[in-house]
Amino acid sequence: MKTKRKVEGAKRRYSTPFKRKVVQWYLSGMKSPAQIWKQYHVSKQMLNGWRVWYFQYFEAPYLTYKNERGRQQLSEAASQRIRGRISGYEESACRKRRPDPWIEDYDRPSGKSVSDSDKKKHWHEVVSELKQEFPCVSLTVLCRFFGKTRQAWYKAQQARELADMKELLIVEQVEHIRKYLPRLGGRKLFFMLESFFKKHKIKIGRDKFFDLLRKYKLLIKRKKRRVRTTFSNHLLKKYPNQTHQLLIGCPNRVWVADITYIRVGKNFSYLSLITDAYSRKIVGHHLSPTLCTEGPLKALKMALKQRKDKKTPLIHHSDRGIQYCSVTYTGLLKKNQITISMTQSGDPKENALAERVHKTIKEEFLNYCIHLNHETANKAVKKTIELYNEMRPHASIDYLTPAQAHRCTGPIKRRWKIHYRSEKTIKKVGIKALSKPSSRA
Repeated sequence: MKTKRKVEGAKRRYSTPFKRKVVQWYLSGMKSPAQIWKQYHVSKQMLNGWRVWYFQYFEAPYLTYKNERGRQQLSEAASQRIRGRISGYEESACRKRRPDPWIEDYDRPSGKSVSDSDKKKHWHEVVSELKQEFPCVSLTVLCRFFGKTRQAWYKAQQARELADMKELLIVEQVEHIRKYLPRLGGRKLFFMLESFFKKHKIKIGRDKFFDLLRKYKLLIKRKKRRVRTTFSNHLLKKYPNQTHQLLIGCPNRVWVADITYIRVGKNFSYLSLITDAYSRKIVGHHLSPTLCTEGPLKALKMALKQRKDKKTPLIHHSDRGIQYCSVTYTGLLKKNQITISMTQSGDPKENALAERVHKTIKEEFLNYCIHLNHETANKAVKKTIELYNEMRPHASIDYLTPAQAHRCTGPIKRRWKIHYRSEKTIKKVGIKALSKPSSRA
């Protein structure tokens, strides 16, 4: 006897009752596509093809018929089913529509709640879902439920595709900037992308831009500071605060200094920074494995090397830490005829500018990656400070980079606002809004 051999690659044939049962199980929700695949090895793509076939041969005679003019007409049962599906969507989607000559009663059934997910959908998205659910109903008939034409649906689809393409362009540009400034905030990103928006003719506001960042999970989460690096309970001499209510009109007039920590492996390294109060440029830095005076001293020597006009009066402001009160450190300041200024109460708000720079350096750059040893951390610090000085814009200096602001003179407009302080508090603390434009070199 000859036996039939199974041919590899041959198509498997399914009977009509079997296809009908599988589609009915899927439409009724009795079995999911994963369960159908597990039991009968019917893929989701094949199941969708069967669903179109099912509606065409079994549901079409009950849903549609042709009228005297030869046009497709919906049955009463079909119109009721479609209205029931539409009733779950936003109410405003069906407000502006013209009377439909094919459907006599086109009012929405009342008493049905609208879910939050359905409120976000537009009418053309609802039509697309209805077309998948009722493939035998033409697109023209479905659009008439919303008082729209088929051409309007195509235009809406094209506009949606264009909007999605613009979103992807913005996200790609944000990710490109985040390669160099990994934790840059949304407001500064929006400012940096203004020229990009004009070039590509993209109209987007600040709030919509933040919604886009939230949609693609590109918003930055803040971290809390926990380690204490300042020890001010010592017997060394402490100097008075010389920066109270002081207006700075040019660079190299006030330097602020502070120490922060960076996690390196299981231990910490300590970063000493000296920042120009006018331009926010970091003029001196050093990463030390210990909290000794050598780290701040090397940062000060670096800052003194880049100082050009040594006759201009300069104030060095810091906290009352033992490193800044040491004889070696204060002696170098006095040798270069620099006025020494320190906080009085130990409150970090008296040295807020240095604290803010440390927060920016750590949260936007250094804490973004893991440092295995002190050498790799030192390389990361040098690259970070270069990016901070040359590339990152500041809201407090009219969205200039610190290197650009360091070449300016005169008051610089700030872009941030104080919402929680009164005018009396501002005058007491010594904060003054400078609205005059600066002279940029």
